[in-house]
Amino acid sequence: MASGQCHAGFPASARSRTDSARKPGSVGRGTDVRVSIMNAQGQHCRPCDRGEVVIHQGTSISDYANVYSHDHDLNDGMIINNTKTEIGPRARVTYHATVMSGVTVGEHGMVGSMGVATKDVPPYHIVAGIPAKPIKVKTIAPDSVKAAAEKK
Repeated sequence: MASGQCHAGFPASARSRTDSARKPGSVGRGTDVRVSIMNAQGQHCRPCDRGEVVIHQGTSISDYANVYSHDHDLNDGMIINNTKTEIGPRARVTYHATVMSGVTVGEHGMVGSMGVATKDVPPYHIVAGIPAKPIKVKTIAPDSVKAAAEKK
């Protein structure tokens, strides 16, 4: 993976609006929120140009988070690997965190501030660091998830 990947950028320019103005199925609670696919030079990529990013219902993506849709070959930057990156439902990607291409952040999963998720985040797990590693299982996790995490 190298720099120059197109990614979904989530700027900190949102202003809140009232719930009455919110439409069912809409993303977030802000107005003037823009999700852009941009290259490393800050130019907007064409829609559906590379890979796929799926953001499920109830997911929270904080300011300055990056979600990548594809990566480049280490030896030949012209070779592009399109992948599906999936977040949620009810997951969180916190401030300045990054989700690399092809990673799934499971249900109620969380990527801590400035963390870089290079591998899948299991449901109900909190990951942090560079690269992000599991640091905790949420207290709301089902008993089966808690038991599996304790065995590791």
